[in-house]
Amino acid sequence: MKHSKDQQALTSIEHGCFDTAALQDELARALEEDRKYKLTDSMKKRAIHTAASYDEFKNLVACADLKPVSQRELRSFSSSDRSTNLAYRAQTKSNRKLKGKSTPLASLVASVDTPPVTAVDFCRQWRRHLKSAQDRYRYLEITTAERLASIFKSDIDADLLAQIVQVLLINLQSVEETNGNATARANAARFSLEVLHALSY
Repeated sequence: MKHSKDQQALTSIEHGCFDTAALQDELARALEEDRKYKLTDSMKKRAIHTAASYDEFKNLVACADLKPVSQRELRSFSSSDRSTNLAYRAQTKSNRKLKGKSTPLASLVASVDTPPVTAVDFCRQWRRHLKSAQDRYRYLEITTAERLASIFKSDIDADLLAQIVQVLLINLQSVEETNGNATARANAARFSLEVLHALSY
């Protein structure tokens, strides 16, 4: 198929028709192939000395024409407002300008008051936004023991479990110190046991 197109281009040149678009396409393809060839060749020469195995060598060569990712691109990729929809991105930027600086605070309050869907959501809120034991205990109450059991059914990080136990102990101590109400103490103790039971299985 490609050969017949090249023949048509040559025939058109012989008959006095000069197809510049076809020549531009061919030149662009040739330049791209040459660029990839040089990058692959250069990577082969480097990888032969650095690769520990053939698979590593093959993978390095396969990635030869990929552009390295910069720090700024990594930061923008990990940001929460990334979108491939350009119209949506433009709309959110204009909305952000209108709302001013109140948007991050509003989204933070909304996300802390919303129960997490996954373990990643829980850990993100717990580590980034909840600093005091009181805030963390409130977040545990919002999450509920049943949801904790569901999102951490496969595994839970030992450090996170220790932090949760510490928050539960601090809350029990504060209830005993500030309030002599037996019902409040019983509720706090029951919730602590429910959370510990949920995270133990």
